[in-house]
Amino acid sequence: MKINKQSKFIIIVSALLVLLLIGCSNQEENVNIEDARIHFLDADGFVLATEYDLASGENQQNSMDSDQQELVFSFKRASKLADMTEQNLGKEIRLYLDGELIAAPRVIAKITDGKVVLTGIPNEVATEIIEAIYR
Repeated sequence: MKINKQSKFIIIVSALLVLLLIGCSNQEENVNIEDARIHFLDADGFVLATEYDLASGENQQNSMDSDQQELVFSFKRASKLADMTEQNLGKEIRLYLDGELIAAPRVIAKITDGKVVLTGIPNEVATEIIEAIYR
């Protein structure tokens, strides 16, 4: 069976549409990540998570250093954070708030409990991040 140029074009377009639909159906929630204020990006700039993936966040005083704050995130699905950290071992995961880089910690281990603790975040920035999680 011989395939002409028009048939090849239709097959290619159909394959692309299928791939696009598969990618879209892979989203956990029907949210627009452009509406998100918090973005976790990998080294290539790919969005790994947003505040829509977070269950909670809190700003705590560091028990070892009273001048330093700890920002604690809990992911809705621990497996999402586990996958993110496993796939980025030895690399940075960048945290952005409203397009501004807040932190870029290097992943040194797979995190399986769904919780992230960041230290050294200014109190006013930590407050904005927490407000974004609960908006």
